[in-house]
Formats: sequence, C-alpha cells, structure tokens
Amino acid sequence: MDSDETARRPHGPSPPAEVCRSLLEALERSGVGLALTDAQDRFVYLNEAHARIYGRGADDLLGKTWRELVPPETIAPHEEAWRRSLERREVLYAEVPGYRADGSVGHHQLADVPLFDQSGAYVGHVCIVQDITERVRAEEARRASEERFRDLVENAGDLIWSIDESGRITYVNPTVERLIGLAPEEVIGHHFAEFLAPGEEE
Repeated sequence: MDSDETARRPHGPSPPAEVCRSLLEALERSGVGLALTDAQDRFVYLNEAHARIYGRGADDLLGKTWRELVPPETIAPHEEAWRRSLERREVLYAEVPGYRADGSVGHHQLADVPLFDQSGAYVGHVCIVQDITERVRAEEARRASEERFRDLVENAGDLIWSIDESGRITYVNPTVERLIGLAPEEVIGHHFAEFLAPGEEE
C-alpha cells in the first residue's frame, strides 16, 4: 500500500451517526454553510445555512454547480486555483463573491475540500462557506473614509503636519511647498525646529 492510498483512507472506525448529526447541527447553528458535490461539481447535498447564504432554498441549488452562483469574471481564476489544488490534493481557501436570489452580490469565504476514491479519482468536494459580506462592507467603508480624510488633508489650504516623540516630522501636506518652498519629501524626517523662525523654538 503506497503512502497516498494510506492518506486517503480514513483512520479508525467511522463516527457514529449521532455524532455526524451533532456536527451538522452545530454548523447549522453557527451559520456555516456546508455542501457536497459530485465529480461534476454539482451539488448533491447542502445544509440550510449554505442555501441561506445565497438567499435560496436547498432544493433550488441541488444539481447546480458553483459556477452558476458567482460573477462570470471570477470563474476562470477560481477554476485555475481549483485545478492547482486538485493536482496537489490540497484544500482551496478563497474569498469569492456570489449571487443571491435577488441579484445582489455577497462576499463569501470558502474552504473547498477535494474528495478522491480508492483509485485516486476525483469524486467531488466538500464546500464550507461563511458569509463575510458585512465584514467586507465595513472594510470598504473604512477605506473610503480614510481616502476622504486623506483627500481633505492633502488639499487643505492650511499647513498640516505630524511629528514623532523626538520631534521629527513624519507627515506634512503639500501646502508646505507653497509656504516655505520645500516639497514634503524634503521636510519629512527633519526636526520641526529646523523650520521655525528665530525665536519661535520656545
């Protein structure tokens, strides 16, 4: 028996049915989606949490593939990543947008676990999915807020600067060039006292 075959075979007895049910119930309560596909990547099982993430019923997704749930431009790069995972027999971790039933797009964090039979042939995969839409939106809102603040500071008519504990300038907006004739990069790193008029040091 080769090492690959040994790795594919389960170790020890299969867990009791009640343990499997408990695990599925725990996933359901946590909101984590779980799906099982066949060798053509068609869904043959989905828990309700998985279906809810896509705004659908589980029966609506049976027989479909993940390709029908994502924006077309994401299919090719995800297929390429999946191909590499299959070659290496590795779990694929990815963040992929997905269509909900109402046409809106959510953001999902996936773990796709490939499954192989005793001969080494691909027979499908387990997909574990979490909805991270709110987290992504919060990050996008934070970045937009930072960009608005940066634009405000960069275009302010007043001189705005920051210094570190030693008094050295760590940031200065472009207004400095208009006021003292030096570009920001010529000022950053210098001690602020170098740019004070005589008698202003105190």
